[in-house]
Amino acid sequence: MDLGKNKLKVLPDSFNFMDHLSVASLQGNGLVNLPESLFHCTKLLKLNVSSNKLSQLPNPLSKLVNLTSLDASKNFITEIPNWIYRCACLEQLTLSHNRINKISYTFCYLTNLTKLHLQDNQIQSLPTFMCYLPLRVLHIEGNPIPSPPSVDLSDTESLMNYLSQSIYQRRHIAHMKVMVVGQQNVGKTSLIKELSKKWDLEFSVLSDLQIEVKTPLKLQPTEGIDITPCSFLHSFPKKKKQRVFLNIFDCAGQEVYYPIHQFFLTQALYIIVFDMSSSESQKDIKFWIQSFMVVSQSPRILIVGTHMDKIKSEQCYNIEKQIIERYKNLATIMFYAVSSETEEGISNLRTAMEEEICKSDKLFKDIPYSYVQMDSLLHDKKSEISQYPVITEHELQRIGEKCHLTKFQEVVKCTRLLHLLGSVVYFDNVPELRNFCVLDPQWLIEVLTSVITTKSTLAKNGILSMDALGQILEKYPIQLHNQLLYLL
Repeated sequence: MDLGKNKLKVLPDSFNFMDHLSVASLQGNGLVNLPESLFHCTKLLKLNVSSNKLSQLPNPLSKLVNLTSLDASKNFITEIPNWIYRCACLEQLTLSHNRINKISYTFCYLTNLTKLHLQDNQIQSLPTFMCYLPLRVLHIEGNPIPSPPSVDLSDTESLMNYLSQSIYQRRHIAHMKVMVVGQQNVGKTSLIKELSKKWDLEFSVLSDLQIEVKTPLKLQPTEGIDITPCSFLHSFPKKKKQRVFLNIFDCAGQEVYYPIHQFFLTQALYIIVFDMSSSESQKDIKFWIQSFMVVSQSPRILIVGTHMDKIKSEQCYNIEKQIIERYKNLATIMFYAVSSETEEGISNLRTAMEEEICKSDKLFKDIPYSYVQMDSLLHDKKSEISQYPVITEHELQRIGEKCHLTKFQEVVKCTRLLHLLGSVVYFDNVPELRNFCVLDPQWLIEVLTSVITTKSTLAKNGILSMDALGQILEKYPIQLHNQLLYLL
């Protein structure tokens, strides 16, 4: 069927009766959307929707599982959707002259793809995993991709050889977890908001390709833990500037949430926050120092006094002196007074944090490239799962195989690292939880929070019956209940 170059802005939704349609040419029109019935033509082999006004490739397009050729060039498409891997029969994909800025890692599932046209987009780098594809033709000209030495970006063979050599390189990353604790209403969330104003809010620790701007922090009481990923550039001695990635854990101050905090307590930069205008807010400082000492033999702790604008400078000095004197024998303590309201002291604290982070012997990690790919595939998998971001051990192994992690022990090793980085939650050392990999730690925090903050009417004398627990967990699939119980 050829409806090309007819200046059609809308197509009739009448493809339901074209069960045997194998070729559809819809190029050169003014189409903004594609009709829903087109996606029922499951025998379609070739689809040309070039030179239209499409801003995206619609999700239902993934139903065309027999598609071997797709031409969506000369549109306004901004991204290659993660579902593209479902079109596993694709041999030729043309997306040139669009506004695409990155290549999805789900491309590695397109094992039949031999021709890929991506010229004249906004792609800034080419993922190394593409060397695994059977590409005979790869066009990426007209993108802001830096040309590696002695590599002709217009020569497919030269480019594929370069990518093949790069696959064995390791990634040297700098990453640190930051745990911010303290009583409720002492200003932890406001503090994190002020600190992160000068930092970049990014998504991926391992992949520079995947950057997602996070919405501004909402200044409302934290429930459980809120995780803020961010990063900053730092000039290390005898090295060029390197990006340092942070996962900042904003831990709710109500005591009911303390069990959740212990669940995520690992090696980190620790920050204890209290309100200098309230002596009552200091009472848990010793508890937190001792908690940190359980997971770190010599924790370096920043104690931050907020609301310095509400007290006199002499009071501030005395509080600092008392805090350091009181806890100096427990751990290495550094004290900083700040005001999120006036921003006084924020810059000094930010600088101190960066210095502490960058001199830590736990900062740098040497990562195989396959781990980078695994991280990205798990992120893409999380995007696909609409409700419960959990996968089984078998699914984890299959994804690992796509990253050329052929031994399951290597998959486990990789996933452990991603757990430490805060990308996933995975406990391979607990037999009951090995079949339970959480792709979104924030989701798990919300689940645990919903149990811990359950109405007291469901518990009798502090005991929660299985029936009552079933009521709390009823919104989650029953096959997850046992794992969630073990986590508790």
